[in-house]
Amino acid sequence: MTEDDRSNGNTRPDQNAVRGEAAEIIARIAEMLVKWIRSYLWIIVIETILYLAAFSFCKVPYAPLLAIAAGMTVLLPYFGLIVSILLTTTVCLVFCRDHVAGTLIGVFISYLVINGILEQLILYPRLVGGALKLSPWETILAVILGGLVFNIPGMILAVPAAAILKYLIRKISQAGRKKP
Repeated sequence: MTEDDRSNGNTRPDQNAVRGEAAEIIARIAEMLVKWIRSYLWIIVIETILYLAAFSFCKVPYAPLLAIAAGMTVLLPYFGLIVSILLTTTVCLVFCRDHVAGTLIGVFISYLVINGILEQLILYPRLVGGALKLSPWETILAVILGGLVFNIPGMILAVPAAAILKYLIRKISQAGRKKP
């Protein structure tokens, strides 16, 4: 190809195909990231509703505010949960007049069931992993490996990174099969 062809915008058909393929890959990765964020938002909404119901049932003071804080714990693994539990416990100890022990037991059971079981084993793998086309086991494994290698940021970013890697490996494999 001559310098004139490049300056006039003339490119070889295979360059156009490569650019089109690259644009498709970038668009797909951007779509995955949007799905990841949307999934996190759904988890926050679902958990906030569940915590609101549980805290209201347990007669936790300021249940709506504490439910919002508890629902957002997914954004900060481990620390968010610890802060939310401490905040809820403190509010109960300060503002509960009657049945403090029963209220605290209800709070701890709520956190155990909603965060420990529903979020970790059902919501996160199905909503986040499912949106990114990862199986629940791939999702859980990605979070564990991300946490082991890169701590908290690794846990947060592991699932979209695993989904992107899975997609790119599939694309590379397909491209390898097309070449003679």
